[in-house]
Amino acid sequence: GVVALYRGFPVLSTTVASEKFLYYLAYTFGKKKLSRGGRLSLTSNIVLGYLADIARLPVTMPLDLLSTRMQTSTSGSLTEIFRDLLQARGFLGFYSGWTAYLLLALKPAIQIIVFERLKQHINRRAGRSLDSSLTFKEAFFVGALARLVATLICYPFFFVRISTQSSISGGMNIVVPAIWRSQGLAGFYKGIASELCRGVLFHAVNMGSMEALRDFNSNLLTPKSKAR
Repeated sequence: GVVALYRGFPVLSTTVASEKFLYYLAYTFGKKKLSRGGRLSLTSNIVLGYLADIARLPVTMPLDLLSTRMQTSTSGSLTEIFRDLLQARGFLGFYSGWTAYLLLALKPAIQIIVFERLKQHINRRAGRSLDSSLTFKEAFFVGALARLVATLICYPFFFVRISTQSSISGGMNIVVPAIWRSQGLAGFYKGIASELCRGVLFHAVNMGSMEALRDFNSNLLTPKSKAR
């Protein structure tokens, strides 16, 4: 029934919350150590973001695996799935697909690079300073394009990660050749349509809102700066 559609939701919610919290914690800690009160360059931010995403993996990878197995299996409680995984793969089995995770951590960096480069191009053509905020409409479409590019590049690693986590028989060394033999390159992009519909729209709205808020804050502070 409808309840089955929400199977694994508590584990998924815990996983997402843990990912965001640990990423923010690692990023904030790293930024304080590196910036020393100043501003970080775009390159430094990208590298720091990548390392912060890697830092959360020891905690979130097992949760992510359990979440995936809960959603892809039709029976068994969380405790039973945990026990079966431990018996079949051992403790290290909870870190299957770690190579794909390392590559997936590049996705936010790709999004930032594409967005910032296009933002500078639009501002240059509009005669604005390169660091000026985009309008909501501009940021919406640029954000959508940045997410599209990042997804097209990184989706195969995401699909391999999910396939590895769903498989009981083996890791990436077994899953990747099996997908290639049976489906070819197209097999690594299976299900990308739903990911694009969800991810591109979300990121577009997020970036549009962020730029609009940044512009609002800038306009709010400008009169104060002039008064001084």
